[in-house]
Amino acid sequence: MPEHEPWLTALFNDHLAGVANAALSLAGQKTAERPWSTSLATEILVAIIIVVVFAILRARLSMDRPGKLQQSFEIIYDFLHAQAEENVGHGGPKYLSLFGTLFIFILFANLIGIIPTFESPTMFPEVPLGCAMVVFTYYNLNGHSGARDWKVPGAFRRSHAASCAAQDSYRAGEPPGAPALAHRASVRQHVRRRTGDTRNS
Repeated sequence: MPEHEPWLTALFNDHLAGVANAALSLAGQKTAERPWSTSLATEILVAIIIVVVFAILRARLSMDRPGKLQQSFEIIYDFLHAQAEENVGHGGPKYLSLFGTLFIFILFANLIGIIPTFESPTMFPEVPLGCAMVVFTYYNLNGHSGARDWKVPGAFRRSHAASCAAQDSYRAGEPPGAPALAHRASVRQHVRRRTGDTRNS
């Protein structure tokens, strides 16, 4: 094991080297004794953490009694929606799938770096470069296809349409607090539909 190899990377190389080398062979790349890099190992860990967090969130969705986790992600959704409107324009919310996916990944990737013995994957140049390439490719594909709405997997895809009405009411002159409240309502209406609760709001 290299002298300064983090324990997580060592764990991957000790037990999953065969998996990485098989992938390298399929891609026509040269195999290695310890093929896992720290950036890739921590990226996989971040992805697993995100999947677990959203699995817990999905199981606890509630229209009437939203928990702290749900409220936290509703705040994130409101923030991203407002930023999309401000920086992209009225059509910005349809890109929340991409914005939300990148935001959550980068957020968790940075936060994991404050935990002792862990390293943030975003400290390695290839990780932010990969994120930038995704954005660059997505931007140009949409521009080339005449603003076609390309579907991108993400946690923020489902509630876009309902929340756009909240911004319209704000533009019509409602009080400054109205958009955020309307966003929360639209998110929770979506929760109600997903959980099978058909009671009136």
